Amino acid sequence: MSKNRLAIIFVMMFLILGTVPCALGATTGVSQYWTWTYGTYSSVGSNYIAPTGYSYAVADVHIHNTGTKKISTNPFYWYFIADGITYSPDTPTFDSSIYRSSVDVGQGGDITTTFVYLVKGAPQTASLRYDDPY
Repeated sequence: MSKNRLAIIFVMMFLILGTVPCALGATTGVSQYWTWTYGTYSSVGSNYIAPTGYSYAVADVHIHNTGTKKISTNPFYWYFIADGITYSPDTPTFDSSIYRSSVDVGQGGDITTTFVYLVKGAPQTASLRYDDPY
């Protein structure tokens, strides 16, 4: 598949699904992909209320591992980046109201998980970084 055609497919996915395709890397020409969406909220569950000037960014990550390397859903490998600030997952990630599963997704695996970050303001654009432990 040509690079231009692949780029067009990614743009169409973004426009249709509202998700951002992200390449995790390539191993012998096979890429691993994940998509994600996020929203900002003043509270998470019944126990967590964001301080004044902050909000909770709740990121839903869908991993469809088409590569050969494992991808971990351990929240401490995922970072939210907004306005030049890198955020680590916050305590509400582990709240019972959040769908989170900490597993290693192998080749052919497919899972959706959620991470929560306490962020300054309510960012309109952001990126998500995965630090591969393998």
